[in-house]
Amino acid sequence: VIHFSLGDNTGYPGAEYFTMIGPRLEVINSGRSVFMGEGAGASTDVTTNRNVVAIGYNALNSNVSGNFGVAIGAFSQQNSTATNNVSVGRFTLSTSTTATNLTAIGSDALRFNTSGSENTAVGVGASGNNTTGANNTSLGYTSGGRTDVGDFNTSVGASSLFFNESGSSNTSVGYLSLYNTTGGNNTGLGRDAGSTNSTGSNNTFIGNNSDASVNNLTNATAIGANSVVGQSNALILGGTALNAVQPLWRTRVEL
Repeated sequence: VIHFSLGDNTGYPGAEYFTMIGPRLEVINSGRSVFMGEGAGASTDVTTNRNVVAIGYNALNSNVSGNFGVAIGAFSQQNSTATNNVSVGRFTLSTSTTATNLTAIGSDALRFNTSGSENTAVGVGASGNNTTGANNTSLGYTSGGRTDVGDFNTSVGASSLFFNESGSSNTSVGYLSLYNTTGGNNTGLGRDAGSTNSTGSNNTFIGNNSDASVNNLTNATAIGANSVVGQSNALILGGTALNAVQPLWRTRVEL
């Protein structure tokens, strides 16, 4: 067993901080925390901050009060003072300060998040521009990439819901689904589903390339691959014949 005792020359009390037992290097007297890398956890008070892991240049550099955080990667959570955040990748959660219960995996995921809490972003650049939006989930490369202040959005698939900035309660599943959407309460399931929609709200697109013919419809539904709906408060089932649209009210299907 090899013991390492370090003097107090950087603000830490003189104490034993490392013990090497065989191939294992144990970190002790650190509030059950581990710091590796230049500037990692530099502001942490090991007498009050607990269960923190910071690995990488400036990871959790400004943390003075947060507990139970994990930051792996250069600049990961460099400004955070919050609790229960997990970030893996360069610049993940690098701007976040007081937001809690965040998960960011992939370089630049939730990079500009400041106070939005309960967000999950997995993929390079996922929800990268989010600042104050909360309760968003983005899975995939740049999924939800430009979401800023919108809440309760779910995007699954590369670049899905990419241009959304302030829209809330959108659900997009599939590559480029709801790609241009900035409105709220839209659902897109399938590759390129609802890609034309931008400011429209309360719309549903189900099937690969299901879409609207204009970008600002409301309460429109297109179901089926390549189906296209052309007016608000309307439903189309399959195909691309825009004149097959019927109003949603008083619509009856008899079998």
